[in-house]
Amino acid sequence: MKRIKIGQLGIGHNHGEAKMAALRKLPELFEVVGVVESDPTWYAKRSSLAAYKDIPFMTEDELFAVPGLEAVAVETDGFDLVTTAIRAAKRGLHIHQDKPAGPSPGDVRRR
Repeated sequence: MKRIKIGQLGIGHNHGEAKMAALRKLPELFEVVGVVESDPTWYAKRSSLAAYKDIPFMTEDELFAVPGLEAVAVETDGFDLVTTAIRAAKRGLHIHQDKPAGPSPGDVRRR
């Protein structure tokens, strides 16, 4: 079976480390290709956590350019979840997003 190429957008969400750990526990299903964190505060606080060991950190554009990328886990700070997920969706990627897509379904429909 072909593994799903997946990346993580953001490490600011409290569940981000656990999501990455879960993906890495299933190497027969997922090929984790990279992590994005553009906020220097979150990068300083969480980039050295065990779940991210040996995974390259890259820019969002670099992650989106990975050949064969199929999915992303959106784990940004809560205020950025929707806008980040929409950027990925506009590129045709499958998305895992822990929280609702804004206070109303119309927030996503309009985008």
